[in-house]
Amino acid sequence: MSKRKLSAAWDYFTKDSQDESKAVCSLCFIKIAHNNNTTNMLKHLRIKHPAEFSHSQAQISGSKPTDLSAIKNKVAKGIKPKDTHHKPVLQPRLLKVNMSSKRKLSAAWNFFVKDSEDESKAVCNMCFFKIAHNNNTTNMLKHLRIKHPSEFVASNTVKLKDSAVPQPMLFKTPLNHLSQYNADSQRKKRIDEILVNMIVSDLQPLSLVDDKGFLKLIYELDSKYQPPSRHTISRILIPDLYSKARTELMSILSTTSSVALTTDIWSSNQSVAYLTVTAHFITPSFKLTSAVLTTTTLNGDHTAENIASKLIHVTEDWAITDKLLVVLTDNTANMMRAVTDILHWRHLPCYAHTLNLIAKSAFIASEKIVALHNKLKAIVNYFYSSNKAMDKLRDIQLLTSSPEKKLIQEVDTQWNSTYCMFCRVDEMHEIISTVLSRLNVAHLCLTDYDLHLLRLTLFDLQPLEEATREISSEKYATLSKILPLSRVLIEKLSDSKSSATSIIPHLLSQMRKCFNLLSTNFTVSASTLLDPRYKKHGLPDDNTEDFVIRPLIEELSEIAQKQQSTQTSSSTSEKEATAAKASSSLWDLYDNAIARAAVNTSSFVNAEVEMQRYLDEPYLDRLKDPLEWWKRHSQTFPNLTVLARKYLCAPGTCVPAERLFSKTGQIVNERRNRIKAKNIDMILFLNNNAI
Repeated sequence: MSKRKLSAAWDYFTKDSQDESKAVCSLCFIKIAHNNNTTNMLKHLRIKHPAEFSHSQAQISGSKPTDLSAIKNKVAKGIKPKDTHHKPVLQPRLLKVNMSSKRKLSAAWNFFVKDSEDESKAVCNMCFFKIAHNNNTTNMLKHLRIKHPSEFVASNTVKLKDSAVPQPMLFKTPLNHLSQYNADSQRKKRIDEILVNMIVSDLQPLSLVDDKGFLKLIYELDSKYQPPSRHTISRILIPDLYSKARTELMSILSTTSSVALTTDIWSSNQSVAYLTVTAHFITPSFKLTSAVLTTTTLNGDHTAENIASKLIHVTEDWAITDKLLVVLTDNTANMMRAVTDILHWRHLPCYAHTLNLIAKSAFIASEKIVALHNKLKAIVNYFYSSNKAMDKLRDIQLLTSSPEKKLIQEVDTQWNSTYCMFCRVDEMHEIISTVLSRLNVAHLCLTDYDLHLLRLTLFDLQPLEEATREISSEKYATLSKILPLSRVLIEKLSDSKSSATSIIPHLLSQMRKCFNLLSTNFTVSASTLLDPRYKKHGLPDDNTEDFVIRPLIEELSEIAQKQQSTQTSSSTSEKEATAAKASSSLWDLYDNAIARAAVNTSSFVNAEVEMQRYLDEPYLDRLKDPLEWWKRHSQTFPNLTVLARKYLCAPGTCVPAERLFSKTGQIVNERRNRIKAKNIDMILFLNNNAI
């Protein structure tokens, strides 16, 4: 009777000499319970050594029976098992440390054997890849780190025991720490800095430094560089970079005379509320600059008191409380009350948010438009909820050689998304009707009257959409543009022909209310007057002189007086000391009063003259930068330039703060849902502030 065939798995395992119920893998030396079958052994090969598992499965069932005891003896002696049907496994050599030997053998040889055909090459015991060693182990170590990282880590955790099974020698230091840059190396510091800058600029997760693909890329670029751990990045490198950038920003803010703030609240997908505060100011070189000051969590209820407490803490922390020109927020009651009633700061509503409220009110101004709006939402929702409808839409666009486009879903907080949804349905209504008819949902198709009302509504809303897009993307001073833009909108709507279904009357009424409210705000009016593109032309026709020009002249006079007092303080003190010796002090009070009156009169007259000369200057082209104009004319209007830097720094919208929320959403995601608030603050600060 023939002996039972031995499983091919035993070509890769030997029984443990200390415990015969376990088998030892000849590739990674892991001990596995075999229970008189090879199920666990084959599972280990399939998961840890797929190449060897494929070899074992490729054996022909009619091969010669294998003697288990003979294989054990051969493996113990380092002899390769014979098999005519698959590639033999090369057994790792057991290094014997000879204390009398002059040169120690590298631990890399635990995973390689010399090629019997070419001794200049070594064969990897795990993948049978031949590598030229050139009498050193550099190429072998590189191969281990790249191709077999898991086996390398496992080899470092195995303890040497007196066993017949060959065991790899433990390394005193991991292979990936050989010949690395020192901690004080300038090369390492430079790469660390570039790495942190990449993380904050691209909003990468800190765990990037643990990703296998990233580590492989780094090793291929520079094998001597070891990336810092994410704890080192979050606790040392990012805080150091943040501290440096914060110091630079503090230095810049100390040179500015006026700062405007925008702030808003946003909730992450983890239901955590964040308050972001952004500062806007003009540098001494006349560059309009925006800088994120903080992104902090807002715990508890979003009450006006809680918001005010956060805001005052931010302004005091950055030493800008006395420099505040105005604070822009949305039109929510808690924000407005926190700024005006509690902190007693100048407040302005976000102009983009105001236009959003006006446009949204237009959609509910008519029952017919409400019905049309609901029908369009139903059409878009149907396509987004049906894969079949989406496929049909793409197919018909392809058949008709039309550009492939998708329907646009509206966002409740952005009225222009509703406008875009209306536009896209109007553009694709023929293809949409074809798809709906083929899918037996023709009741969703737009009628001729629906199309007429849709196009009429789009025509009425087009000026408002242009204004929203322009004010949100303006690169130059935007606060000064609000009044002229509102005035142009009113004139445009007044010239439009309205029908019975038109929303023009409603839009016109709301825009006039908005213009009247903004025109009574001194900060808005002053910024408009000091913008050489608009001057008095952007202001209301009545009461401009007393409401705007006269207060600005008084400010100019105060600036001139301060400059004159600074320039003459030293010379005056010398004259007074000389006069005190030569005459009596009886007339001192009278003489000083006359001198002060002369200075005040002179400074006020000079301020009036400077203001009038500015108003007589030609208007600047509307598309040019007003700050460049002031930079060129700073010597011509020295005192008025100071006021221009003060009032032209404020934006007209909270868009800068709102744009930051999309970045916050990129940071606080499923991969980084436990990131700390202080790290969010530092990363967003560094991401947005290119100091």
